[in-house]
Amino acid sequence: MLASSPDLLVVDLRLPDEPAFSVIEAAAQLWPKPIIVAISGCASPEQAFRLAQLGVRAYIGKPFSLDELQQAIESAYREAPRLESLIAACVGRVPLRELQRNLRKVMMLQALALSEGSRSETARLLAVSRQAIQQMLRSPLSSRPSQPLPTSTRD
Repeated sequence: MLASSPDLLVVDLRLPDEPAFSVIEAAAQLWPKPIIVAISGCASPEQAFRLAQLGVRAYIGKPFSLDELQQAIESAYREAPRLESLIAACVGRVPLRELQRNLRKVMMLQALALSEGSRSETARLLAVSRQAIQQMLRSPLSSRPSQPLPTSTRD
């Protein structure tokens, strides 16, 4: 199912045929990154921490209503995740320029993937000019992501 690049995954932590964490880890490698909502009747604190590390946007405990699931999904789409704690944890461990470079790379990759390589749409998603996108794409190799950027030349 991940081969179809879903934009949303709702994953029960207790899958019958394989561990849910392998599915979540595989989904975290996709571009664009899907929104992931995890459900379970009994997640341990360690599992909850791991879910957060993997970028899971919402967790719903069982039993839950369809309204609760819908609200969690809508909230995950509408609200950006809180990054303050993650960024604060980088202080003294990651130089500011490296953090900025990594942030730019990830945002560029996600926007290019979401826009299927359209530079105009990428610019719109990132609220920058198309010229800024062109400049970022032409930047030196040292600031390029380790993963290849989409190569579409749309627009």
